[in-house]
Amino acid sequence: SAKVSAPAQGSTVHSLMNLARQHRLDGKFYEYYRELARASTLLAPSIAAKKLREKLEHQAQQVGYGALHPTEDELEGAVRDLERVMKDGPRTE
Repeated sequence: SAKVSAPAQGSTVHSLMNLARQHRLDGKFYEYYRELARASTLLAPSIAAKKLREKLEHQAQQVGYGALHPTEDELEGAVRDLERVMKDGPRTE
């Protein structure tokens, strides 16, 4: 079956994070950031989730154009950011 770039039906944040982790191991950093950005779209809508998605998409673009060669710290930071926003849940001001 053809690979689609939208999350498959039934995709969860965790399944996308696992996919991202696999891309990271394979050295596919563009795909890594794209999966994390996709996972962020499944989080409860919040300012933090929106900001995170924009940041991850920006990093994906930079990696894609070869301008960014992410360090292990940056790669780890991206998934930590996602986990933090996940844990915080929607902000109710």
